[in-house]
Amino acid sequence: RSSLTITDYEFKDFLVNSSVALIFLGIVSFNVYSINKAAIEKAESDILLRKKSEEALRESETKFRDLFESMPNGFYRSTPEGYFVDANPAFVKMLGYASLEELKKVYIPADLYVHESEREEITISSEFSPELVTFRLKRKDGQIIWIEENARFIKDDAGNIVFHEGICRDVSDRKKAEDALLESEADLKAIIENSMDSIWSLNRNYEVKYVNNVFAGEFKSVFGIDLEKGTNLLEALPEPIKQGWKERYDRILANESVVFEDVIESGNNKTYVEVSGNPIVMDGQVTGACFFGRNTTEKKLAEEELRQSKELFETLFDSAPIDISLTDPKGRYILVNHTFANKLDLPVEMIIGKTSEELGIMMDKDSHDAYQRQISETGSVNNLEITSILNGRTLNYSYLNASFVTIKGQKSFLCTSLEITEKKKMEKELEEYKNHLERLVHERTEELVAANEELTAINDELFDKNQIIVKQKEELEATLESLKSLQLKLIQSE
Repeated sequence: RSSLTITDYEFKDFLVNSSVALIFLGIVSFNVYSINKAAIEKAESDILLRKKSEEALRESETKFRDLFESMPNGFYRSTPEGYFVDANPAFVKMLGYASLEELKKVYIPADLYVHESEREEITISSEFSPELVTFRLKRKDGQIIWIEENARFIKDDAGNIVFHEGICRDVSDRKKAEDALLESEADLKAIIENSMDSIWSLNRNYEVKYVNNVFAGEFKSVFGIDLEKGTNLLEALPEPIKQGWKERYDRILANESVVFEDVIESGNNKTYVEVSGNPIVMDGQVTGACFFGRNTTEKKLAEEELRQSKELFETLFDSAPIDISLTDPKGRYILVNHTFANKLDLPVEMIIGKTSEELGIMMDKDSHDAYQRQISETGSVNNLEITSILNGRTLNYSYLNASFVTIKGQKSFLCTSLEITEKKKMEKELEEYKNHLERLVHERTEELVAANEELTAINDELFDKNQIIVKQKEELEATLESLKSLQLKLIQSE
């Protein structure tokens, strides 16, 4: 104070002011301390909370990154300009790239899409479609894969698109399977529609699930009703046959396979059908029935014609007046008619499977030689007159015709023979009668020659006598003429 030359008054005033200032400073400092303490405590609490939040965020980010890195589906984020900014390993691997850094260098429209224009079309479809979008992408090696994607646009506050973001997966195997299934279904449908058989299926309410064109056409031609999906087949049938078909349908819907034949009468027409029905089973439950049917009307008519033709053939074959036989290459009889069997006085069953030698049938030497000669020269026998011998005695005489034929792929020998035994007997009798007549003619001729000579002598004698008579006649006629001339002269003289 002495150095500053301060008065007492000024010193006291300074002390007062300093005391007041110190007191005020203490009060202010206390308040500041209190305020700062509360602020520090709040700050410490906020810092602790922030640290906990940051730790939770780091933990969440770690979990998200782990999920992002390990998820099997691909995730990506790209710019509208066509470059990736982020992608998970599954997406990188899906496209065949070595790293995310390599993928970021890819220009998406040209390098990934099959056609550049597809990117804009697909991104627009992904944004506005609630369903998954399936499209093609090119891998790094050029292989085309099918991708199924759920995508969205990331926009800023102004509504501008800043990123394309999507989750996708490779569905190439599924797409191939679907394409194979579609192809298989198309092939199956083509086969069904080109089948000559009727094919249809129904549900448990007897309603049509599927009909092919053949069945629809057959049903229309028989019952006059157009079938379509949902048509109740039982209600479409006429009353007389409805119950029978219902029983069959019910058996199949009860998990039974059924095969049956039926004849459907419509007016004056009959339609024969063969049907195979099987249950449709899903998850152990019968959900419907499928059927394969065939119109066998032509077959039945052909079978009937064949049966009648067979009966006619058998009738003609067995009643034919000629012997008919068929032998295999070893000479065993395969078929003979009753005429042949009756000649041997054996039933047909006793002849089949045996050879002519076993039955004791043979030809005489001349017939056998002629038979072998024709077979070797022409391969057949035509109208050869033979003599058959049975067990050492003459059986009959006949005209034999024989040739090789192929039946059911087997070479056989067909023989027919017309018996001429009676003819031969008649020829023999005629020959004997002819010889007898010739003897009689010869005898009568000699008698006639003798008589003719006698008649000739008598005729000569008569001729001589006739000449004398003619001469006498001429003389008498001359005498008569003389008398007539004389008479005329007497009359004239009178």
